Amino acid sequence: MIRMHLGYVSAIVSLFLLLTAVGVASSAVHLVHSDGLGDFPTIQDAIDAAAAGDTVQLAPGPFQGTGNRELDCAGNPRLHTSSAANPDSSVIDCETLGRAISFASGDTSVVVAGIGFVNGRVTGADVGGAIAIGTGSRPV
Repeated sequence: MIRMHLGYVSAIVSLFLLLTAVGVASSAVHLVHSDGLGDFPTIQDAIDAAAAGDTVQLAPGPFQGTGNRELDCAGNPRLHTSSAANPDSSVIDCETLGRAISFASGDTSVVVAGIGFVNGRVTGADVGGAIAIGTGSRPV
């Protein structure tokens, strides 16, 4: 009976060590402020650093300039939200210099919520001043 009990304890310890070594998948939140003083200076920098399942969260404010428009999610599933969950609070202002975000890399699991877009502009035959969704992409 003691031998069986020790075998049971050994199995539990082995499972614990395996789970500890593998680690539990966790997600990170990358906060971006419009003044560049958050975890990353721009939205694109936060997107580039984020791993699958991470959240890129925008603090309230207008986001302008290079790295805060013409965003590319690079096909990785991430959640992009505003901290206030209010599209009037966190706004990507494209300043009529392009669009806010493009899903052109097979983005199928990216979620964008609570973010406003203003002053997006494209020229020629291109369409989608705020958002462009390419073939094979299905953002949520």
